[in-house]
Amino acid sequence: MLNIRGYYTNLDSRYLLLFWARSIIYSIESNVAELDEISRGYTMLFCFISNLECISGPFGLLEKTNFR
Repeated sequence: MLNIRGYYTNLDSRYLLLFWARSIIYSIESNVAELDEISRGYTMLFCFISNLECISGPFGLLEKTNFR
C-alpha cells in the first residue's frame, strides 16, 4: 500500500512540475523579446552539450552545424 501510494505521489508531483514549467513558458511567450533571449540561450546550450559548432540567428535558431 505504501509503495503504490508513493508511486501516485511521485506521479502527481511530475504533473505539477509539468504544469508549472508550462505556465512559465506561456508567461515568457507573452513577451517576444524575452522569448528571443531564452531561445538564444537554449541554442547556445544545445551547441555546448552536443559539441557542435553553430551560429545562433536572430531568433536563436540553429543555422550552421558541423558534425565531426
